[in-house]
Amino acid sequence: YGMRRKEKNTTGFTLSYSLLQTDRDYREVTERTAGNQIFSRISELTRNMIHELNGRSDYKIVLSENHYADAGAGVISYFTNNRIGSIRDTVGSSLLVPYLYFQDHTVIMDGLSVKPGIRMNYHSTSRKVYFQPRFSLEYTLNDHFRLTAAAGIYNQFVAKSMILDTSRNYKLAWSLCTNNEIAVLNSNSFTLGFTYSRNDFIFNTEGYFRNTGGITRYLETAGGAVAYEGESRTKGLDLFIKKEFRNYSFWIGYTLSKTEEKFPYFPSGSFIPAMHDQRHELKIAGLVKIKSF
Repeated sequence: YGMRRKEKNTTGFTLSYSLLQTDRDYREVTERTAGNQIFSRISELTRNMIHELNGRSDYKIVLSENHYADAGAGVISYFTNNRIGSIRDTVGSSLLVPYLYFQDHTVIMDGLSVKPGIRMNYHSTSRKVYFQPRFSLEYTLNDHFRLTAAAGIYNQFVAKSMILDTSRNYKLAWSLCTNNEIAVLNSNSFTLGFTYSRNDFIFNTEGYFRNTGGITRYLETAGGAVAYEGESRTKGLDLFIKKEFRNYSFWIGYTLSKTEEKFPYFPSGSFIPAMHDQRHELKIAGLVKIKSF
């Protein structure tokens, strides 16, 4: 729902709900080679569900032709319903996260605009306020060249935790960051980009660097699951090319990245390539417009 106030200012109200459910059936049987006798049997049926209900009110305030601001307030309700024995504290847990945000948009001079902003989240379980300042700028050199840069602090209150068994097989489960056993995720992000466009051709490249802390990982042992808190660092470069020909559109995306992680249980005590590290990624796509029939 939205409305316009005083011809320029606008107000909006948004209510959204999402649900993600993952079911996993794991079975393992170990038999003796002689006598065909069963030595051990494992049968585990797990279900991981996370609900998100988000209500938000947004405001856009136009101060002048080259200056306006976005502000808003809302609350997010998270709820998990897990059936995973190794995660003890997340079965049927819930979390409320009220938040406020403000972002200013100012054109300083021809071609140069800045967007300083801040987001504040209140963690209802720990009663802690998380401040997340952010800043971005955009400089348009001419009709074809544009430079962008951004930096910011980000927090996340749900985590997709990895659970490693004794054979180092892993499964993933959504968990709420209660700030007790599961820490709130925090990240410092920096990006720098360049865009060239001319006629129906677009070329974009963006470099990025990101530090992430508060990553929770479980190791299953004979005595139960043990939680460890670690950190990661990611750096990379994205390339994007798009070209349109009459009724055809083609684009190519390429990513060169490196992700390393460090946890207390690592023997070396230093950063090593992450389990989800992927050095190269290439995507090719095309669209064809077909006449009505």
